[in-house]
Amino acid sequence: MEPTTRYRLPRSAVLRGRDVFGRLFREGDGLRRGQLVVKYALSTGESSEVHAGFVVRRNAGSAVKRNRLRRILREAYRMQRHRFSESVPAGRELRLVILWSGSGEQALRPSLDSIQSDMRMALGAISSRIRKRADEAAGEP
Repeated sequence: MEPTTRYRLPRSAVLRGRDVFGRLFREGDGLRRGQLVVKYALSTGESSEVHAGFVVRRNAGSAVKRNRLRRILREAYRMQRHRFSESVPAGRELRLVILWSGSGEQALRPSLDSIQSDMRMALGAISSRIRKRADEAAGEP
């Protein structure tokens, strides 16, 4: 019997606080993939940790629609988190803010599949950037 992977997103892995979000938006690197904009910052930490926050702008519609989109973003990230967190080097902490930047029309019928696809591409791009920086720091070409 194969061990099952538990896809969890504990509270401790979710970013909280206006200051943290503001600092990431001001100082973090960013990229855009499909309907997602991801701001991230890599810093030294005690262990390899990834913390993520989720943002949906008010132009997405009512609070009900924004909360639904935020839940879909969390779900898409939760399903990719276990693979992505393995790419963070030991002793480094990664903070992400995942912003949904679709139109108001796209907010009417958000698709988990399309958001998961965008999330996969965005996290893959961040992983390759992190590896590239780690290789440059180690002196490899």
